Amino acid sequence: MQNSYVPLIVGLAEAGRINEAVKLYTQMKKAAIPPSEQIFTAVIDALCKERRADEAFKFLKEMMVGCSNLKSSLIN
Repeated sequence: MQNSYVPLIVGLAEAGRINEAVKLYTQMKKAAIPPSEQIFTAVIDALCKERRADEAFKFLKEMMVGCSNLKSSLIN
């Protein structure tokens, strides 16, 4: 099921529709579907581009704390 969310969230984030991407991400989490590296990278990048650093930092912290399956190279 995660594979269905990846292109949608990434596409929305890359198109500058970050609020929609975050909303879809929230729905994904409520459905207990773990986020991928691509999702975190796209959302954090889009938030930073829109100068929403506080929100981007929250996503980064969530990624570091709750997603042990992600590669450590994303954090370094």
